[in-house]
Amino acid sequence: MPEFLVKVHGSRYRMDLDGEVAERSFFVSRFVSASDPDAAVHEALRRVRTDRRLEGQADVVLTVDLVQELPADGAPRPDHQGFVFYDEDDSDEGDAGAA
Repeated sequence: MPEFLVKVHGSRYRMDLDGEVAERSFFVSRFVSASDPDAAVHEALRRVRTDRRLEGQADVVLTVDLVQELPADGAPRPDHQGFVFYDEDDSDEGDAGAA
């Protein structure tokens, strides 16, 4: 069965930062075996949605940024990748006071 790399973007993740709750976005990758790209997307999203870190996070919005079939080279693929969190508002801070 083909293997796919699926990169998922999440937004509206609520995170407690030093006692203050803030919304963050994240990227996460999943390596999945599937019959076709659509099945790979379905399985990757299922794995992300059922990740323990998303418990109680019903408002998180998930989108797929990339689906790539991987070469059948026999290389081991990690089953689970970590989340990379970021603050989307950081890019606007430098614009304050600009005319």
